[in-house]
Amino acid sequence: MIDDSHKFSLLKHLVEEKFGQRPRTPNDFRALSAAIREEGGQTLGVTTLKRLWGYIANNSRPTFSTRSILSRYAGYSDWDVFTRACSRPDDASGFNTARLIMCVDLRPGQIIILKWGSNKGCKLRATDNPRQLRVIEAVNIKLLVDDLLTVESFIIGQPLMASECLRGTTQLGSYTSGRRFPLSEINLI
Repeated sequence: MIDDSHKFSLLKHLVEEKFGQRPRTPNDFRALSAAIREEGGQTLGVTTLKRLWGYIANNSRPTFSTRSILSRYAGYSDWDVFTRACSRPDDASGFNTARLIMCVDLRPGQIIILKWGSNKGCKLRATDNPRQLRVIEAVNIKLLVDDLLTVESFIIGQPLMASECLRGTTQLGSYTSGRRFPLSEINLI
């Protein structure tokens, strides 16, 4: 099982990806605080953010409320939903040498084929937005053709996690698939 500190590190990485960079300066932390407030209407103070990213000394664990605010910014409804999305019973902390594809590295129009379980999968096409992909084929999953997903990365052995799913003009929220059967195949065309 992934421990909370590893999950929190993953959450911070997702926050950095959405923010567009790792905060390193006082101005970065002020901008991140403002972005979080604008996104969800909740505030995390600049000093709190500095502590979370190790810019200033910190000996305490972030509260559930703080972790939930960051989870909402990353596209999840709270910390519990985020931890369920990234947990599997057979997870173990450690290094991952599995295949990893970062969505920012995909070219517009490039196609990625994902498979998991015995008969589940989808085909996605990269859009002009570096983290957005359009579903062009869906097999035995809840996504539909033309759904628009916001995804940071794909990792063999991990679930497909989209921070946002847009169906037409309807925002469906975050999407996680492969909870019981993580991604088993990733192919780029």
